[in-house]
Amino acid sequence: MQYVLSWRKTYLIKVVLFDIDGVVTDGTVWLDQDGREIKRMSMVDIDAIHDLHRHGFILGAITGETEEKCLFFRKRFHWDYFYSGVKDKLDVLNKIRKQEQVDPSEICYIGDGWYDVQPLKNVGLSVCPKNAIPEVLEVADVCLSKSGGDGCLWELRRLLLEYNEKGV
Repeated sequence: MQYVLSWRKTYLIKVVLFDIDGVVTDGTVWLDQDGREIKRMSMVDIDAIHDLHRHGFILGAITGETEEKCLFFRKRFHWDYFYSGVKDKLDVLNKIRKQEQVDPSEICYIGDGWYDVQPLKNVGLSVCPKNAIPEVLEVADVCLSKSGGDGCLWELRRLLLEYNEKGV
């Protein structure tokens, strides 16, 4: 897939920040007979996160969730930053930006929900899955052709590698 972005940046993306539910997972909540939540995610997306790490991107997850399943996500991936229980995601994004000493233009953020709107407005490359809420679709620079938890992170991986290679 060819991505056409409507501007040219001199900065390359160094930091990639993710929402989890609706991006890494498909946002669906299944409950077992004991009331425990079960989430669905794609192996392709798992591979994408690992491959972004291998390519040297600084990776972070910022989620509003606080359940025990967050421990799974924290342990499963090579996060440089992992924040759970966050409602002010822009504040956390700015902390990461300052700690890494990067310009906002060097950050990509991918999100799908209401709490992702402000971070999406304050980075160099804002991305959302196809099934994001309308408010996110309006502010994202790129809307992927795949939905959250269904291959959107592999698509993001391809976009980021192309973006950094070509300096799009």
